[in-house]
Amino acid sequence: MVSKLVHRLNNFPRLKSLLKRVYYYMGAVLSYWRPKKYLAQGVKLIGIPLQNPAFFGYYDLIPVLDDQILYHEIRHTSVVLGRYDIKRDSLIDIAESKAWNYQQGARLGWLGKGIVYYNDLSHGALKTVLHNLSDQSIKYLDYAAASFSPKGDYFATIDYNKVSELNPEYGYQVYINDRIPMASPPNEGLSIIETENQKILRTYTIQQIMAISPAPGQTASNSEINHVTFSPNSKSLAFVHRWYPENAGRKSRLIIDKLQVEQLEIVLDGMISHYTWIDDNRLFVYGQYENINQFITININGPKTIETHPELTGFGDGHPSFDPIHNRMVLDSYPDFFRYQSLYTYDLNESQVRLIGKFRSPSRYFGAGRCDLHPRWVGDGNAVVIDTTFTGKRGIIQLTLPDDFGSRENGMAKKPDEYGE
Repeated sequence: MVSKLVHRLNNFPRLKSLLKRVYYYMGAVLSYWRPKKYLAQGVKLIGIPLQNPAFFGYYDLIPVLDDQILYHEIRHTSVVLGRYDIKRDSLIDIAESKAWNYQQGARLGWLGKGIVYYNDLSHGALKTVLHNLSDQSIKYLDYAAASFSPKGDYFATIDYNKVSELNPEYGYQVYINDRIPMASPPNEGLSIIETENQKILRTYTIQQIMAISPAPGQTASNSEINHVTFSPNSKSLAFVHRWYPENAGRKSRLIIDKLQVEQLEIVLDGMISHYTWIDDNRLFVYGQYENINQFITININGPKTIETHPELTGFGDGHPSFDPIHNRMVLDSYPDFFRYQSLYTYDLNESQVRLIGKFRSPSRYFGAGRCDLHPRWVGDGNAVVIDTTFTGKRGIIQLTLPDDFGSRENGMAKKPDEYGE
């Protein structure tokens, strides 16, 4: 019943926002004296000792390499990108960026050992910066990256002007003369570019993307491209096409481009929220299937097949990250009535749900300023890094799971309430 109500409220965004504020405020008051966090037995926590609020960003990027954790630190009105050396317990500044948001940061990530990338407004335009941490040399890419291929040999770029206009939580507020100065893909679409020589390999205009299957209320002016990722073998690209019909909320599609055949295919239509690759042929997706918002697995190899996960019914939306070593997902939830965000694993072999912990988020972290956990597996799948506010400010923590965690039957004490975007 709650999920149906939330779905109907999507058509009335202002009313939905007001009701969510009242709901969260009531829960925050009633939960004031409750514990700030709960951890399953044996789970160990490591925090980054930053004085200022900090976060990493979106769940599709891995912040840790060689015991160094990347982060965004908020210093007054600017954001400083840095790295924390776990073994040496030291904090090292990398650079500042003007192009960032609370959801995806500056798209900060590793491009291999000793090299990081991030978006920034530089030389009067939005660019991607390749920063060598060894000699501090910098290379600028003319296009702002939305996602790099796993090997870093090419990347995808989207039109951040459209994202900032239609979905500002994921955009950049770096306007010059009412526009974000950038080398945009033609007609507000998506391009794939070689990293080394910046040669454009392929471009899809927004008109071409819409033409796959035209829908009522869908126009070039109300459409944006977001959530772009490459498959593990870099042979496929997934992205979300969203459009905002007047007085009809938000519509979305998950689209696949099998790069070797240069053909776009819609694999899920209606409502798409978050997804991740399981392997080169399967995606784990939260979206609408059979008129139900749920987690599903989509096999894109050959005739499309879809597998449901009834064990996750009622858990609501979340940000999935896949651990290929143990064949399991780590997922989070949005705050429940008492402002607790749940962090849990889902074993794809056993269809078993196991709780890692719960973290209480103060009510001021709401809307565009919220702090989702955005979990990501690190290392050999025995640790998870999350963004959190349970201490009263934004911070990053690493949670190490005990060796026997995957064999426990601790389950979930209670399913999180389904209150998402």
